Amino acid sequence: MKKVVLYGNSLVMSAIGASLQDCPDFEVLPVDSSIPDAQGCVVALHPDAVILDLATFQPNFSMALWKVQPDLLLIGVDLMTGKSLVLSSQPARLQTTDDLIQLLRTSPTQVVPHAD
Repeated sequence: MKKVVLYGNSLVMSAIGASLQDCPDFEVLPVDSSIPDAQGCVVALHPDAVILDLATFQPNFSMALWKVQPDLLLIGVDLMTGKSLVLSSQPARLQTTDDLIQLLRTSPTQVVPHAD
């Protein structure tokens, strides 16, 4: 099962979350971007993917996540422009929710070593 973090509490994130809830191979974990140490919450979850609303995009957030988890799949969506931004080591084209689900399913699962 892949962990997918929905970062933010916008309508866009709610809609994506509702679509992903029907996929039994994803564990969908919402993280409110306005809480203190939201970034730390995301890092602690060790997700395979983070989906965020580009309207509230913070470049330093994504770069900090990639420093900790370089294989992380970051997906930004913008409802207003109908565009998406996929930051990954694999090429992707997202036009529909089905495209997003397929990308999440085919991206490699991370193996995160746990500290003893």
